[in-house]
Amino acid sequence: MLKRIRLGRKLVGDFEPVFIVAEVANTHEVSFEVAKRMIDDIESTGVDAVKFQLHIPREEMIRSHPKFFMQGKRSLSIGQLADLKSYAETKGLYFLCTPFSRKAADQLEEIGVDAFKIGSGEMTDLPFIEHIARKGTPMIISTGMSGDQEITETVELVGSYGTPFMLVHCISIYPTPYERLNLGVIPKMRERYGVAVGLSDHTPEIFSAIAAVPYGVSLIEKHYTLNRNTVGTSDHKVSLERHEFKMLVDGVRKIEKARGNVKIIFSEERPIIEWARHAVVTVKDVPAGKIIGVEDISTKRPLYDGIPAKFLYKVIGQRAKHNITEDSIIRWTDIE
Repeated sequence: MLKRIRLGRKLVGDFEPVFIVAEVANTHEVSFEVAKRMIDDIESTGVDAVKFQLHIPREEMIRSHPKFFMQGKRSLSIGQLADLKSYAETKGLYFLCTPFSRKAADQLEEIGVDAFKIGSGEMTDLPFIEHIARKGTPMIISTGMSGDQEITETVELVGSYGTPFMLVHCISIYPTPYERLNLGVIPKMRERYGVAVGLSDHTPEIFSAIAAVPYGVSLIEKHYTLNRNTVGTSDHKVSLERHEFKMLVDGVRKIEKARGNVKIIFSEERPIIEWARHAVVTVKDVPAGKIIGVEDISTKRPLYDGIPAKFLYKVIGQRAKHNITEDSIIRWTDIE
């Protein structure tokens, strides 16, 4: 069995329900009240967690980069995130937040965040990974923009500290074309690294996330917005709205139930067998004492207590004990 991790009261991994995360990211547009409303709205959809991001621009990016100013404009403060954490928990939602710098990780630790979501851009920053792994807190590590060797390096580093972790298959294209999704990577990562594997899905629809369930996905993360047409961060265009999250959760839970791998005849099928299966029947009158020939019989529904169709050729050459009229089901007691 694959290694599992604990997120709050829930285990994530094999034989556990898929853990579903609504990723707010920056679609709150730096409004604490909007962020609270998003928690209110997502609560009833059945998601397990709500996730935010903590950007401290001066700690994660050089000042000359064009995104430096924008990241600062879109970030909530650690104090606001602490309040959102408490608020989400009153709604029964697990709170996650992605740190984009060591200082951000330290601040999240201080407010009691008990798992770290590592973004794809940070996965190859091994000093950053080591800083968090030293804390011993569960890590959810996205693997967008990375290859097998880079993932292995990160896995080995985290593993050297004994820190619980899982990997997340991710394609960092916004939105992700379906031909780039490569969902078949999920079982390969599970087998190669022996850990639970999630999916961070950047399509603007629910289909691929639901399709990932039979591949053995343990966590699904989808971006979340109140309105996909909101002007602001580009995250809105790859985000689901509340009603779509509700459909996503419903779809995932239904497909979870459908993953059985034992082929059996269910009790509810047995009444259908009686009329849907085929029996050996006469296609003409067969008089008593006649040796039954291929021209006398065929197979038709229903089966009832007749001779199953697969025994047609065993009936040929048998003698009719009594008159059997045309279009009658033949029983073993009718022949000798």
